[in-house]
Amino acid sequence: MFIIWRGKGIYVLLIFGAILFAYYLLLAEKGNEKIFQGYAAESAFIGTGILCFLLARRWKSKEGGVYFDPAKNKDITIRPGHSLFYINVYYWAFILTALGFVSLYNH
Repeated sequence: MFIIWRGKGIYVLLIFGAILFAYYLLLAEKGNEKIFQGYAAESAFIGTGILCFLLARRWKSKEGGVYFDPAKNKDITIRPGHSLFYINVYYWAFILTALGFVSLYNH
């Protein structure tokens, strides 16, 4: 399987993995408890969704530049895209948060 990302899109997977690892280290009741038996996946989905939302908004407001195009005689704003599997990090925030609440409801 190929992991395809553009810009800072890899942070979605890194944040998800870090939250799962932190849950296992801090909140796992037993040393041999499996990650997906407790509420680790739900908390990782929701936490990653919230962090992706905040990071995407920050990246969108901070990065980019305004350039003048003499052919069209107007200013053009160029912002780098951050995506994972061709989905923008901003939209991953909503997808992951929804997955977290759905899996929490079904748990």
